[in-house]
Amino acid sequence: MALKIRYANLPKRQRLAVMHPFVLPAGASGPSTSAWLASLPPWTILVLASPLLLWPGYAMAATNFSMLDAFATLQRWIPFLLKSGFLFNIIISLFAMLFGTVAGAALGLAQISQVNTISRLAWFITQLFRNSPWLVILFIVLLAFPFEVVIFDTVIRIPDWMKAVFDCRCR
Repeated sequence: MALKIRYANLPKRQRLAVMHPFVLPAGASGPSTSAWLASLPPWTILVLASPLLLWPGYAMAATNFSMLDAFATLQRWIPFLLKSGFLFNIIISLFAMLFGTVAGAALGLAQISQVNTISRLAWFITQLFRNSPWLVILFIVLLAFPFEVVIFDTVIRIPDWMKAVFDCRCR
């Protein structure tokens, strides 16, 4: 049985690009996810977590390495992980959040613009990125964006991590 949603008292044509409130029909409510999770027996968490808890012991038994070897390897790799990998992930995430917030606010404001051309263009751009798979956007960004920009005699290289920032912003 398909669930039909009735929109609450709204005018026929509302120009704001927001989600409309809805009212569920009578008798359409069922058990919620939280009620279902609360009805599970207490030992369910232990059964689901047991592979996660037992995996390190299985891995230790399958190798000839000790815990000291693992910590020595970790100590050798920590500077690289923190200075290069982890730091770049944080930088990419912060820039992607910054650019995504600015672009999202600009598109949101453009969608409620009184100028019809601007609101339609903003709607189109939003729908284009909303319905595109992220892997396709990733390939377009990484392969279609230039590696360097030449302005007169000055060559400006665009690093790959800046492309990743733009890709994360598009999603």
